[in-house]
Amino acid sequence: MPLSLFILKENPAIRQDLSASVSESSDMVIVGEGAWDDDSLARLRKAQPDCLIFELHEKSAVTAQVASLRELCKRTRFLAITGGIGLDDTIAAIDAGVEGLLEKGCTVEEIRSALSRLEQDGTYLDSTAALQIIRHMDTTEARRKKAVALDLTALEEDVLRDLSDGKGNLEIADHLRVSERTVKACVGTLKKKFGVAERLDIVLSARNLALACVTKIKLWIVSAMPVWEEVLVII
Repeated sequence: MPLSLFILKENPAIRQDLSASVSESSDMVIVGEGAWDDDSLARLRKAQPDCLIFELHEKSAVTAQVASLRELCKRTRFLAITGGIGLDDTIAAIDAGVEGLLEKGCTVEEIRSALSRLEQDGTYLDSTAALQIIRHMDTTEARRKKAVALDLTALEEDVLRDLSDGKGNLEIADHLRVSERTVKACVGTLKKKFGVAERLDIVLSARNLALACVTKIKLWIVSAMPVWEEVLVII
C-alpha cells in the first residue's frame, strides 16, 4: 500500500512541485494539501495520512503548533521543514513529537529522500541540524555534570521546578505538601548552592546549568542519523 501524504505549507508552488514529484512514484500518494487554515486542518483531520509535511511556524510557537497538529492526527508521522527557527525550538519540535526535520530551502528531491528514510527508520534528521544539536548536547552535558556536583536533594529539585514555574513560597508549600517555613529554608539553601542572592537568579542559574535531562534528544539523534555513528564518536 502506498504511503499517504498530506502537505501543509503556505507556498503553493512548493506544494504543487512536491505533489507532481510524488505523483511519479508508485509508493507514495498525496491525499491532501493546503495552506495553514481551518479548511486545510479539517481536511487533514479527515484524511489521517501516514505522514504530514509541514513548515514550522515562527519562533517560540513550535510546541503549541506541533501539539495542535497531534490532536488532529495522533498516529501520523511528522516531517517538519524548519522556517528559520532557533536551536531551542528545533529541540522543542523533536520533544513535541516531530519524527523528521529538514532545513528550510530543501529541494523536492531532498523531501522525497527524507520521506523514504522516515518510512524505513521511523526518524529523519537533516545533517546540518544533527551536527548543531549534537554540539549543543555536548555543551549541555558538560553543564549538567557541573549541576550534578551541586548535589541537590529531591526536595530542592522539586522547589527549583516550582520556582521555574513562577510559584511563590505558599504555592510551592501547598503543591509539595510541606510547610512554608520548609520552602523558605530550601530557597535559602538553593541560593547558597548556586551562589546567588535573588530567587530569580536561582532559576536563571539552574537553566544555564541545563538541569533538564537531555537523554531523550540524544537517543532521538542516534536513531534518526544511523549513518552518523562515526561522527558521533569523533565529535
